[in-house]
Amino acid sequence: MVCVYSLFLFLLYFCSSYICSAIDNITPTQPLQHPQSLVSKNGTLKLGFFSPPNSPNYYMGIWFNKLVMAVVWVANRDKPMTDASGVLKLSENGDLQLLNGNNQIIWSSKMSNSTMNSTAKLLDTGNLVVQQFNSSDAEVQPAITWQSFEHPTNTLLPGMKRTIRNTAGQRNGLFRSWKSPSDPSEGSFLMGIGTTGIPQLFIWNNGVAYWRSGPWDGNNFIGLENIQYNIANGFVLEDNEENGTLDIAFAPVDQSLRFKYVSDSQGMIFEKYWDGDSNNWLIEYSAPMTTCDIYGTCGAFGTCNHQKSPICRCLRGFQPKNDGEWKKGNWSSGCVRKTPLQCGIKAGQQDGFLTLQNMKVPDNIEKLSAFIEDSCRSQCLNNCSCLGYSYQLNIGCMTWSKDLIDVVEFSAGGVDLLLRLAASDLMEGPSQKKTAIIASTVTTVTVLAAVIVYFIWRGMTTRGKRVKKERRFEDNYIGHTELQEPPLYTFNMLRNATNNFQESNKLGEGGFGPVYKGILDTRKDIAVKRLSGASGQGLEEFMNEVVVISKLQHRNLVKLLGCCIEGDEKMLLYEYMPNKSLDAFLFDFGTARIFGANQDQARTRRVVGTYGYMSPEYAMGQFSEKSDVYSFGVILLEIVSGRKNTTFHRTEQSLTLLGHAWKLWNEGQIVSFMNPTVSQPYFQADIIRSIQVGLLCVQELAQDRPTISTVISMLESEVEHLPNPKKPPFTDWDISSDDHHSKNSSINNYSISIMEVR
Repeated sequence: MVCVYSLFLFLLYFCSSYICSAIDNITPTQPLQHPQSLVSKNGTLKLGFFSPPNSPNYYMGIWFNKLVMAVVWVANRDKPMTDASGVLKLSENGDLQLLNGNNQIIWSSKMSNSTMNSTAKLLDTGNLVVQQFNSSDAEVQPAITWQSFEHPTNTLLPGMKRTIRNTAGQRNGLFRSWKSPSDPSEGSFLMGIGTTGIPQLFIWNNGVAYWRSGPWDGNNFIGLENIQYNIANGFVLEDNEENGTLDIAFAPVDQSLRFKYVSDSQGMIFEKYWDGDSNNWLIEYSAPMTTCDIYGTCGAFGTCNHQKSPICRCLRGFQPKNDGEWKKGNWSSGCVRKTPLQCGIKAGQQDGFLTLQNMKVPDNIEKLSAFIEDSCRSQCLNNCSCLGYSYQLNIGCMTWSKDLIDVVEFSAGGVDLLLRLAASDLMEGPSQKKTAIIASTVTTVTVLAAVIVYFIWRGMTTRGKRVKKERRFEDNYIGHTELQEPPLYTFNMLRNATNNFQESNKLGEGGFGPVYKGILDTRKDIAVKRLSGASGQGLEEFMNEVVVISKLQHRNLVKLLGCCIEGDEKMLLYEYMPNKSLDAFLFDFGTARIFGANQDQARTRRVVGTYGYMSPEYAMGQFSEKSDVYSFGVILLEIVSGRKNTTFHRTEQSLTLLGHAWKLWNEGQIVSFMNPTVSQPYFQADIIRSIQVGLLCVQELAQDRPTISTVISMLESEVEHLPNPKKPPFTDWDISSDDHHSKNSSINNYSISIMEVR
């Protein structure tokens, strides 16, 4: 019985001394060894030995207690142990040391306090501290001689505070990623503060910039898109100018929540918090989120917008440095300036600034002492090396003299960036505008050609008397629900929407009839097109427009929302275009045509179109896809010259714009045909090419004109050598005729059953 009792006392002593006791600190006489652990006072965090998933190695670390395992600090991250036989001890001189099973020091705090009166303790913040007691008075706080918060691994915890040197060009690391989820050794991604110009958060990948937050303005990092939900939550940066240091602290507003910032092995940084309802760590914020967040995705003088395709484009006044690479989606080579800056040139030719809104400002910031925006502007303008500036109230003046790199367009947030450009580049980008209009027009013409094919395929019959047409429309289209869209509206609904077709709501009038702005009961703005009795158009035209537009969906074309057929009233409902349509910028140009089901490159009894845009064969009643090419050629020449085809007079010795272009082409004076606003030396060759393509499109014989696909290839320079154009029609004045007769003499010899002009 005595032996059993003695054995019980021995086991109780052993358990309490080595295994089962709760240790709250480490002293020179009381080390920590597996499976013992330190637990913070409130039980939130724990320090002990752990082995990562799928790893045979052991480490000494700190993690959240009683939660999903989340290690926040590792002592021996680059020197693992092969088993759990390690010991964490405090040496007699106050140095915290980790020894392996062979009693070798594999990690140390590298501190010497020269005193035995020291302890190591895990605080509720997750900070492991070595304290030195220099007084027997319990009210005197011990001095902290070492703390883990000053040596973070891959996690930033609330309460951490670092002081770094604010030296220009210095990279100050805060914490570094693990190499992999099963290997806590130092990975390739380092998060820290870059202090060139103004402090910014950076992630470096093997020493190369990978992501940055934009500069700190005293409250937030202004290079983040949604500033109210960003990585700045809880961050505080204090610039101590007197001693050249920065204090960096992380202190979330709500201290009751368990927050942390973690850098993973793939270069992502996450702000996470513990959610008790889901019993898991949830992500509050992460970066980088898109390709545009990656540092310098679009290269020098390129700007990135992840909501556009492609995401990269050159800033205004710049063009791709390597056009071939850009077309393949490799933008790293960036862009180069088109027109040199004109620093010091006389008035009227001076450089100016283009305002770019909602921008992430470039890297390589140079901070000026100017605290007034006008002063910032003048200082940059008077400095020939200044490429742009930005003014932020809490920062002052930021300027750039090096390549603008890592520029991003935001949908919200960011700041204004003032880009310095030569005077000629400050105008509305003529080359880009020309290209955009040409591209849109080519698309429209191509789609119209597709509609012709659609009509042929559908086999729509347009013969017969008007009464039969109406009956056929009501029976076939409405009765058999051929057109399930667009929906039908009553006359009263549209009358109410337009305030009884009030004159003040009238938007304009065309060959079809007047167009009114209206508001439906749903508060949706609409445009109502009301067929006019004097238009010379009837049910056939109405049917044509309903069928064509309702079946045709394209981002560059207005959408048909519905129609009204009630008595003699025939109306079409379109989406309202507050900024007008493309036709408003092409002299209000418009055409509409009627084709029968059996009319494929055949004769049509009715020709509907706009004078000056109809090809000669179409005016004679013949049509083909080359008729659209002709119309496009006229528009192209109008765009380049900035003049309408019908604005020529006897003094110019030309009946039309085509004749004027043809005359100058043969005389070698085609440069004078260009609109002066786009006639710049650096893209004259492109404009001359466009003129030549336009003349090829308006050749008199349809078989001589290129197809629309060939036209596109010509404009994109895929066709290197262009053929010489032949003489277009309608080029010469009839000297014996008066102006009115001359403008119509080009079609006097044609036999046309019906000619309707819109």
